Amino acid sequence: MKADLEPCASPNLGRLSLGTATLGMDYGATNTRGRIPSGEFEKILNRCRAGGIRRLDTAQSYGPAEELLGRFGVADFLVTTKFTLRGAEKAESVLGKARASLKRLRIEKLGWMLLHNEERLEAADGEAVASALQSLKTLGLVEKVGISSYEPVRALELCKKHGFDVVQLPVNVLDTRLLQDDILQRFLARGIEVQARSVFLQGILLDRPLPGKGVPTDAQNHAEAFRARCREESIPPLEAALGYVLGLASSLNVVFGITAAEQLEQVLQVAASPRVPRRMISVFWKKEFDPRFWKS
Repeated sequence: MKADLEPCASPNLGRLSLGTATLGMDYGATNTRGRIPSGEFEKILNRCRAGGIRRLDTAQSYGPAEELLGRFGVADFLVTTKFTLRGAEKAESVLGKARASLKRLRIEKLGWMLLHNEERLEAADGEAVASALQSLKTLGLVEKVGISSYEPVRALELCKKHGFDVVQLPVNVLDTRLLQDDILQRFLARGIEVQARSVFLQGILLDRPLPGKGVPTDAQNHAEAFRARCREESIPPLEAALGYVLGLASSLNVVFGITAAEQLEQVLQVAASPRVPRRMISVFWKKEFDPRFWKS
């Protein structure tokens, strides 16, 4: 982690974090390319530097992504990584996982380290796991710790209980649960950083999903309704989807994924002042909008 980054030309660029799932694996419901080639991704990182995006989001479960990022050199980025504690792994494993990520990334300190399976905090050793996470800050290995979750209400309770600094949650035009009952404002009022992910919903807000990806018809229809609204107002879906989430709160940070360098260029072009349709579609969240329930 490097603390003295240059200020961004646009405040919104400083809130953006480049997701790296497609560096390490074939990810996304509209991804026709599979993994982004390493050479192309290294150029993408350089474009982020030049454009003012200085945050990266990765995970130990993203195949070789951490190792590749370390090979490219990312000490000048602020890095979020995520880890999972599996069955027999104890709280004592947390320190080793942090050190393993630092070694692969070839950096001295992480910006954020998040537990990927927050249900582990509700197990018998949940307090010990939370304490192990917090100790990473005392050891100087991580700036902020928290959880990556799918459930805003449960995430808020866990953050309050364990004193976490940060939470990562899905937020997009079809998944607005973070806005219900002022949950977003309740996070922010407690000084908890919120990172929004899945802003393009694995790409289906931008384009039709590929056959065999298991995206439910209802999710496809709602995504198409959003794209149709964008066409009516001549706004690219990427701009509208990103702009919607950026506009929810000025302190909300946003993780975005791409499948090609061209999408990064679009983000850089529109991030400063993205347009959104005057009339957004109105939907009630349902589990069909959650990629965990997509059966490919």
